[in-house]
Amino acid sequence: MSLFKDKLFTCLKRLNALPDNVIDIKILDHGRGLEKQLDEYRELLEAIEKETGYFSSERGHFSISHAETLDNYLSHFYEIRFKRRPTPDSATNYLRQKPLFFK
Repeated sequence: MSLFKDKLFTCLKRLNALPDNVIDIKILDHGRGLEKQLDEYRELLEAIEKETGYFSSERGHFSISHAETLDNYLSHFYEIRFKRRPTPDSATNYLRQKPLFFK
Protein backbone atom coordinates (compact mmCIF):
# COMPACT_ATOMS: atom_id res chain seq x y z
CA MET A 1 0.00 0.00 0.00
CA SER A 2 2.84 2.36 0.79
CA LEU A 3 4.29 2.05 -2.72
CA PHE A 4 0.88 2.93 -4.16
CA LYS A 5 0.66 6.02 -1.90
CA ASP A 6 4.17 7.08 -2.90
CA LYS A 7 3.38 6.80 -6.60
CA LEU A 8 0.04 8.56 -6.18
CA PHE A 9 1.69 11.41 -4.31
CA THR A 10 4.39 11.75 -6.97
CA CYS A 11 1.80 11.80 -9.77
CA LEU A 12 -0.35 14.40 -8.03
CA LYS A 13 2.68 16.62 -7.42
CA ARG A 14 3.75 16.36 -11.08
CA LEU A 15 0.23 17.28 -12.20
CA ASN A 16 0.29 20.27 -9.83
CA ALA A 17 -2.82 18.82 -8.19
CA LEU A 18 -1.44 19.46 -4.71
CA PRO A 19 -0.67 22.81 -3.08
CA ASP A 20 3.00 23.86 -3.17
CA ASN A 21 3.28 23.67 0.61
CA VAL A 22 2.39 19.95 0.71
CA ILE A 23 5.46 17.77 1.08
CA ASP A 24 6.07 14.07 1.35
CA ILE A 25 6.85 13.39 5.02
CA LYS A 26 9.74 11.17 3.95
CA ILE A 27 11.62 14.30 2.85
CA LEU A 28 12.46 14.66 6.54
CA ASP A 29 14.72 11.61 6.13
CA HIS A 30 16.84 13.45 3.56
CA GLY A 31 20.57 13.31 4.18
CA ARG A 32 21.47 11.63 7.43
CA GLY A 33 17.85 11.33 8.47
CA LEU A 34 15.88 13.16 11.09
CA GLU A 35 16.64 10.81 13.98
CA LYS A 36 20.37 11.00 13.30
CA GLN A 37 20.28 14.80 13.00
CA LEU A 38 18.48 15.16 16.34
CA ASP A 39 20.89 12.74 18.02
CA GLU A 40 23.96 14.53 16.63
CA TYR A 41 22.58 17.93 17.69
CA ARG A 42 22.15 16.65 21.23
CA GLU A 43 25.62 15.11 21.13
CA LEU A 44 27.09 18.46 20.06
CA LEU A 45 25.36 20.33 22.89
CA GLU A 46 26.58 17.78 25.44
CA ALA A 47 30.14 18.05 24.11
CA ILE A 48 30.06 21.86 24.33
CA GLU A 49 28.85 21.65 27.94
CA LYS A 50 31.37 18.97 28.88
CA GLU A 51 34.34 20.79 27.35
CA THR A 52 33.45 24.35 28.34
CA GLY A 53 30.69 24.33 30.95
CA TYR A 54 29.08 27.06 28.85
CA PHE A 55 25.42 26.14 29.28
CA SER A 56 25.69 25.83 33.05
CA SER A 57 27.51 29.16 33.29
CA GLU A 58 25.87 32.55 33.69
CA ARG A 59 26.88 33.47 30.12
CA GLY A 60 25.15 30.40 28.72
CA HIS A 61 21.81 31.05 30.41
CA PHE A 62 20.35 32.87 27.38
CA SER A 63 21.75 30.31 24.92
CA ILE A 64 20.03 27.41 26.67
CA SER A 65 16.71 28.82 25.49
CA HIS A 66 17.93 29.00 21.89
CA ALA A 67 19.39 25.49 22.01
CA GLU A 68 16.22 24.07 23.54
CA THR A 69 14.04 25.82 20.96
CA LEU A 70 15.94 24.12 18.13
CA ASP A 71 15.78 20.77 19.93
CA ASN A 72 12.00 21.22 20.29
CA TYR A 73 11.74 22.12 16.60
CA LEU A 74 13.59 18.97 15.53
CA SER A 75 11.57 16.95 18.05
CA HIS A 76 8.34 18.28 16.55
CA PHE A 77 9.38 17.06 13.10
CA TYR A 78 10.39 13.75 14.65
CA GLU A 79 6.88 13.34 16.07
CA ILE A 80 5.33 14.19 12.69
CA ARG A 81 7.59 11.77 10.85
CA PHE A 82 7.56 8.79 13.24
CA LYS A 83 4.24 9.39 15.07
CA ARG A 84 5.90 9.09 18.48
CA ARG A 85 7.85 11.25 20.90
CA PRO A 86 11.63 11.31 20.41
CA THR A 87 13.01 9.36 23.35
CA PRO A 88 15.84 6.84 23.60
CA ASP A 89 13.22 4.11 24.12
CA SER A 90 11.22 5.03 20.99
CA ALA A 91 14.19 5.43 18.64
CA THR A 92 14.49 3.33 15.53
CA ASN A 93 18.29 3.26 15.81
CA TYR A 94 19.77 5.42 18.53
CA LEU A 95 18.71 8.71 20.05
CA ARG A 96 20.18 10.23 23.18
CA GLN A 97 17.93 11.99 25.67
CA LYS A 98 17.54 15.76 25.82
CA PRO A 99 20.52 17.35 27.55
CA LEU A 100 19.96 17.58 31.29
CA PHE A 101 20.85 21.27 31.37
CA PHE A 102 17.60 22.05 29.52
CA LYS A 103 15.62 21.30 32.67
